[in-house]
Amino acid sequence: MNIWFKATECPVCKMKFKYPRIKSRDIKSVKRDTDFMYYYEGVNPLYYQITVCPQCLYSDKYTSFEKLSPYKAERVRNDYEQRKNIAGKYNFDGIRNFACVIKSYELAALCGISRKAKSDEIAGFYLRAAWVAREQEKTEIELHYLSLAYQFYLKAYQVEYTKFGKLGEVGFIYLIGEIARRLKKYDEALKFFSKVIEHPDIKKSHEIERLTRNAWQETKALKSEVKEKIDIDKLL
Repeated sequence: MNIWFKATECPVCKMKFKYPRIKSRDIKSVKRDTDFMYYYEGVNPLYYQITVCPQCLYSDKYTSFEKLSPYKAERVRNDYEQRKNIAGKYNFDGIRNFACVIKSYELAALCGISRKAKSDEIAGFYLRAAWVAREQEKTEIELHYLSLAYQFYLKAYQVEYTKFGKLGEVGFIYLIGEIARRLKKYDEALKFFSKVIEHPDIKKSHEIERLTRNAWQETKALKSEVKEKIDIDKLL
């Protein structure tokens, strides 16, 4: 595994340290799931997406770790004990195993909440934790983090009116529906898939339209199966 180490300074405690990164030439995706999770040949870059300060445990995406204002740093500083409890015995400075990666996303989400980050950013941390768990076939852990991601994505969409980022509005709504489908919240999933299909911008993204229509049909079938099972059970 080709790991290299980049120097940085923690914006919270000012400690200077080096954190692990993967050489970009070693990142090769081989397929993608319907909630945009990529599978990789070799090392998964999600394992090293979060930078964690070894002293105060402040955590964020490596691309934005240093971009913390003094005001937000003070907010984060006050939650050290919570971060310490999450981090436990794990060391984030070298090669990371599954548990260490999960903890890094937990820490990033907590820091996001502390610094009042947008809900879609916090949801993204939980979604990536779910993806890492799925790769390792840890279904219960995956569903736990999918549920947290769903809660924060809903808040972003219904309360904060997020700017939607690279996905765009139709992609964002689709993703909420797809997470709901994976959580077996079929009525909610169908509601969001219908919003996508009826959206005036749907024709601008053939990929999202295709994914949504496939997911809508699959969800309708799954919902029918559940209803049929319930009806049978009542007759027994």
